Amino acid sequence: MAYKNPKDPRQREANKRWRDSHPGWWKNKKRRNNTTYLREIILDFLIKRDGLICGFCKGSLENSKIHLDHIQPVALGGPNTMENIRLAHPACNLKDSHAIRKQTLGY
Repeated sequence: MAYKNPKDPRQREANKRWRDSHPGWWKNKKRRNNTTYLREIILDFLIKRDGLICGFCKGSLENSKIHLDHIQPVALGGPNTMENIRLAHPACNLKDSHAIRKQTLGY
């Protein structure tokens, strides 16, 4: 594969076409890093507040993946605040989301 010279007019035009077809790509990349950082802060706070206990089954979350769950779903008018978030096992959280969908949407 040949080296792509960014100063070559053809390559510059190709780069411009790519950027035009992918708007906001670099913004999303920066946002993703900030989101990861904020998730770590939120997760640390919730672990200190709740311990490593699942909000549904009250089981231990040690050595397992952790989902963040809104107690009252944001889609149903719940606030996006720390008081409305709890830790959960992935299986418990997904089971709850299916129950909410079934209850509100009927499927």
